[in-house]
This record gives sequence, structure tokens and C-alpha cells, in this order.
Amino acid sequence: MKIQYFFILLFGIQVASAQINQKNAGQLVDRLHHALMSRDHDELNTLLDSRLSYGHSNLWIESKQELISNNTSGKLIYHHIDRDSLQVTGNGRTMIVRYQSHLNVALNNKELMLQLHVMQVWIRHHGHWRLLARQAVKIS
Repeated sequence: MKIQYFFILLFGIQVASAQINQKNAGQLVDRLHHALMSRDHDELNTLLDSRLSYGHSNLWIESKQELISNNTSGKLIYHHIDRDSLQVTGNGRTMIVRYQSHLNVALNNKELMLQLHVMQVWIRHHGHWRLLARQAVKIS
């Protein structure tokens, strides 16, 4: 009997985790966007996994350290990020988030307006969600 209750409890926790992931994915994405726009080094450090691969639509890929450095130095400035059509899949430990985004950024002082399709991979690490990978492609 105790083993059955254990598996029921374990299954319930897994289902609840998946539902929480669905519910909070938008908040995580918004926290990341806010940290990028406000150039919040501490928040970026909290949200980004140490193994981060952050792919841009121009094929430029940044590590966690590069992203934080380029963001805080002003090499890449995010003026505005707007997202819509969020889609989330996951299993409680890994979450794949897809959405379309409209961005106003400055790269090396060159202003750019971009429409992107973005895919992010989030992992749960020590009780917190961290961005492991991101890839963006331009929408024609």
C-alpha cells in the first residue's frame, strides 16, 4: 500500500510541475526580456544557465558571460521586446518555449527593428528555471 501511495504522490508532483511550467513560462520569458532591456546583470545571472547557448537570427551565438558582458557594456542594447503566440511543452524539468517577437535593438550603435520566431530551452536547476538555449530566426 505504501508503495502505491508513493507512486501516486510522485505522479501528482510530476503533473503539477508540468502545469506550473505551462502557467509560468510567460512570466519567465518576460523576466528575461525585462532583464535584457534594463541591463540587469544580477537578474541575467540568475536566469541564465552557465552552459547557455544564445543564438541570434544573424547566426551570432553568445555564451552566458558574453551575453551579460555585451548587454551591460551596451554592445547590444534591447530598447523594446514584445512577444506573442507563446507555445510551451515540457516535462517538469525541461521546458521548450516558442513565440514570435518584435524587437527594437541597437547592435554596435546601429538601430534594428526585427520580427523573430524564437525558441528557448529552459531547465529546472536546484529548484529554479534557467535558460539553457535560445535560437531566433527572422520572420520574412
